[in-house]
Amino acid sequence: MPDAQFTVDNFRKLALEGFGFLEAKGFRRMQRLEEASPTSGTLVYMGEHVGFVFSLDLRDKCVDALVVKVLGGQLRPNLQDGYSSNVFSHLVKYQHYRGRSAQSRAAISDDSGTTTLQEMINGLADLLKLFGRSLLDDNERSLP
Repeated sequence: MPDAQFTVDNFRKLALEGFGFLEAKGFRRMQRLEEASPTSGTLVYMGEHVGFVFSLDLRDKCVDALVVKVLGGQLRPNLQDGYSSNVFSHLVKYQHYRGRSAQSRAAISDDSGTTTLQEMINGLADLLKLFGRSLLDDNERSLP
């Protein structure tokens, strides 16, 4: 039975609220770069040097986030001579973060063993706010 909370529309609604702080930091939502399919959806924010692609995988009921280098006003992932990485992996490698991933932190906080879409989004937002300050500063040196 499909879980009613896990839809692309609901993800975008909750993610716009959860990641709205990015706009106050100077990031812009890039709707033209967002994608939606029967099994997934994305929400994209871009700064001058740093971009974020938040995604929902409906099959796995998972929310993830990529940090992507921005060059010349365009997202430039690894395959385009840029840089992209899962936010958690980036924080571990470059910011020496040693805590839990946003998904596992959200799951631990829920006694039922299930994690809601809202908790996943909040976990990623908290992870960025607490440990991703260099990314949120949108400094060109914050990415390799």
